[in-house]
Amino acid sequence: MTALVWAVKQSLIGYVRGMQDGRITTDRGAHESLDGFVFPGEGRVFSGRVTFAGHSGMMRVVLADPSLVPRGDSWMLEIADPDDDALRLP
Repeated sequence: MTALVWAVKQSLIGYVRGMQDGRITTDRGAHESLDGFVFPGEGRVFSGRVTFAGHSGMMRVVLADPSLVPRGDSWMLEIADPDDDALRLP
């Protein structure tokens, strides 16, 4: 089993956690470590979800089910579209 570690800026994490109603949740296998948010997986496909929420529901950022996709000579990171299960977002 492999894992993808996504290092989110500490300023964003501090901002969300500093809000009265701010929260960062992990589920479906993702968890937070000292190095970032860890998504378990196999090869280039990973699972899990991290949600940043606050501002009475006006802020909601979801990082879910990331995957690495070849694009020419490089790679792109894609995540699941939180509003449409059939779509992926670069």
